[in-house]
Amino acid sequence: LILNLHWGRPLGELPDLGSLLERHSRRTSMASQRSGQGYEGADLAYRLLLRDFRRVDELVSELKTFPGVSRVTSLKAEDENEV
Repeated sequence: LILNLHWGRPLGELPDLGSLLERHSRRTSMASQRSGQGYEGADLAYRLLLRDFRRVDELVSELKTFPGVSRVTSLKAEDENEV
């Protein structure tokens, strides 16, 4: 799964987000992190190998209510079914 989101909290608090992602994933890798002048926070992209792809909606719902997270989008990766 490719997961994009905006992180509005300090970057030092990213381990809080990592704990949530690890609960749903076998593997988690941050693909990109962008932050810039003129706006707060960072745009993050993750590549996840989910424990159960049928629960992707549950993960996205949790993320949308997670403090500091906004603009959540997900996209199934081509090799999602491979382990």
